[in-house]
Amino acid sequence: ALSEDALKKIHAALYENRARSGGARANKLTAKMTLTQSDMKNFFPCPRKWIFQNVLHIREDSLDAALLSPFDMGTLNHAVLERFMRPYFVGGILLPCVNEDGVFDQEAEIQKRLSVIVREVIALPEMDFSQSALTKAALSSQSQAAVKVIMDFLHFMLKKQEDGGFGGAKVDFLEEWFSLAKEDWNYLGRIDCVLSSGASAVIIDYKNSKASVPALSSCIADNEGRIADFQMPLYVLLLGAQAQTDVSKALFLAIKDRVQTVILNAEKKDKRSRAQTPEDYQTTLDSFCEYARRFYQKVTSLDFTPVRNPRSIYFNVRPFEECAACAYAAVCRTVYKVAGEYLAFSRTEDL
Repeated sequence: ALSEDALKKIHAALYENRARSGGARANKLTAKMTLTQSDMKNFFPCPRKWIFQNVLHIREDSLDAALLSPFDMGTLNHAVLERFMRPYFVGGILLPCVNEDGVFDQEAEIQKRLSVIVREVIALPEMDFSQSALTKAALSSQSQAAVKVIMDFLHFMLKKQEDGGFGGAKVDFLEEWFSLAKEDWNYLGRIDCVLSSGASAVIIDYKNSKASVPALSSCIADNEGRIADFQMPLYVLLLGAQAQTDVSKALFLAIKDRVQTVILNAEKKDKRSRAQTPEDYQTTLDSFCEYARRFYQKVTSLDFTPVRNPRSIYFNVRPFEECAACAYAAVCRTVYKVAGEYLAFSRTEDL
């Protein structure tokens, strides 16, 4: 049985903290459970991992003694892109577009702006790395390299639209919180960037490198309804419902590697592309909502026991796959032979 303190933390994670982190958007939500894509990703197939990471916030074990974490560079790059695009968003100005030479007509001006933005972001007290003077110094020493990475990425992202880029598009939303109220729970998510060219919208989520981008197959429900990554299904659901706009494209953009992974594309022309049309993607959205229902049922019944059940597409923890690779294995001890635990085997199919 869970302790009273653990129950309070679960309630805080799903109710109180969401209203604070989601800003004005979340504060408008009713007093119901509020789910994010991070909840879903860590809850399936093992609810215990969700307890460790999303509720107790136990830090993952790491032997990495590097001064500068890859997450620091990712945080920096996200913040720089947000501040670069902010004037276009506020002023309703179309984004610049590279010329025939693959650079901007105002190349020197944009590069100068980026240099200023990078220095400003490194000095911001609210950044995760702000508490470490050594990390800030390391970032400062690499500021020009960071400017080049962002500049190269903008050349890639803001190509002409006929070349697959988003040059000349309008910025509709920037680091915006979106919410959707269901009968028993709410959804909440923060989308990096939403662009438009015409009546339809494009959802963009930045990843720092190609290695951080989820596989396309993990964002699309398989024949049995399994989903491995819940980020893009949630964003498509949120934007379509709250902004009442058609989502024509949804993709991940890797900043350092300058590659895009398209999940949804209404104008799918390349038959080799595995991206889905909005009509096809509805199956994934339906599966996502079913995962959310399972989450709600488990949490409200206070059932966080990891189980093995090969017949379940939702809860089937495989010790030599999920447990052996889990960052919380030392805390959970499921895979240990000495003082370890055996996973319960459930014969109930409806899990």
